[in-house]
Amino acid sequence: MKSPKPRRCAKDRKIALYKQRGAEQKPRLDEKIAFHTAEKQGERYRWDTGNLGLHQGRFYARAGRIPGCKADSSPTVRAQ
Repeated sequence: MKSPKPRRCAKDRKIALYKQRGAEQKPRLDEKIAFHTAEKQGERYRWDTGNLGLHQGRFYARAGRIPGCKADSSPTVRAQ
């Protein structure tokens, strides 16, 4: 995910990790696996849920809308 205003839109932003159930991302229906908050590391903001012990499936991250910043989702990643 990228932000045109990282100081405003990425700093301390809550990120949710989802396990995708169908062919498309549907945050209201997909299973929430973990949450994390974006933190500054060097010149970028990053988040990390650590090793959750997940083995298979399709996963994506989502930052919800906050005042002044749009919601965004990462591409879906397949884990095997």
